[in-house]
Amino acid sequence: SGLVATTTGTYRDTIPASTNCDSIITTNLTVGSAPVDAGNNVSICNGQNTQLNATGGLTYSWSPAGSLSNPNIANPLATPTVTTTYTVTSQVQLGNLITNGDFSSGNTGFSSGYVYASPNTAEGQYFVGTNAQSWNGGMAPCGDHTNGSSNMMLVNGATTANVSIYCQTVNVQPNTDYAFSTWLQTVTAGNPAQLQFSINGSLLGSVFTASNSTCIWQQFYTVWNSGANTTATICIVNQNTIASANDFTLDDISFSPLCIATDTVVVTVNPTYNNTVNASICQGQVYALPDATTPSTAATSIKTLSTVNN
Repeated sequence: SGLVATTTGTYRDTIPASTNCDSIITTNLTVGSAPVDAGNNVSICNGQNTQLNATGGLTYSWSPAGSLSNPNIANPLATPTVTTTYTVTSQVQLGNLITNGDFSSGNTGFSSGYVYASPNTAEGQYFVGTNAQSWNGGMAPCGDHTNGSSNMMLVNGATTANVSIYCQTVNVQPNTDYAFSTWLQTVTAGNPAQLQFSINGSLLGSVFTASNSTCIWQQFYTVWNSGANTTATICIVNQNTIASANDFTLDDISFSPLCIATDTVVVTVNPTYNNTVNASICQGQVYALPDATTPSTAATSIKTLSTVNN
C-alpha cells in the first residue's frame, strides 16, 4: 500500500495478481520503548559535584562532556559551573529473536552437531536440564542463569574441532545493528571451554574463555551489523578440544535489534551570595547581623548562611 507504519500493530497488505489470486502479507510490527533513564534532576552549589546515574541501556555516551569525569560510562561525576542539561545516548535491545533462548521449552528451537544424550557417557554430548551433576556425577551441581532452578544447556566438550554446539537461524533486517549475548558457566574445573561465535559462517568477536572456577556465570556480548543479509545463522563452537574437564553450560541466549534511545537530566547550579557590609553604630547601640545576632562592640563578623537550595 506504500504506507509507512510508526506504531505497534498488525498490518495487512493485499497485493493484486493478474490471476485474481491476490496475495496478503500480514506484518506484526513491534515498536520498542526506550527504557534508558538518565536519573532524577538534582541541585548543587557552585563548586560542588554530583554523580549522574543512567540505567536501562547497553552502552552510554553523555553530552556535553566537558564537565564530566568520563562521558562514556553510566555514572560519571558531573562538576558543572552553570546549570546544565546532560543528555545520555544509549543502545537498547528490542525483544529477542532467539526461540527458546532460556531452554525453558527443552531441546527445541535449535540444532547441534553434538549428540543429545542422558546420562552423559562421552565427550561431544549435550543435554537440556536443571543440574549438571545429575547428568554427570563428576560435574558441579550448578544452577541455571535464569533463576537458578530452570533449564540450561549442559555440554561435555567435543575433542573434534569446529563442531557446532548450538545453531539457530533468524530473520533480520538489512543494515541493522544486532546485539548477540549468551551466558557461560564452567561445571568441571581445570580446563575451561574456549567458545567462538559466528554468524553466517563469519567469526564474531574473539575467543571467549570460561572461568576456571565452577558455578560462575559469565556473559559474552557483541554487536553485529546485518549489512545486506536478511537471515542470520548464529552458531557457537568450542575451540578447546582437550577432553579432560572441558565441561560447561549455556543459558539465556539472545539476539536482538538495537535501538538508539536518549534521556536528559538537569543539574541546577545554585549561586552563592557574597557581600561585605560596612556599618557604624553609636556607643550603646546594637547592630542586627544577618543571622539575627546583635553585637554591640566593633568587630569584623563573617557569617555563613544556609539557603533552601543548600
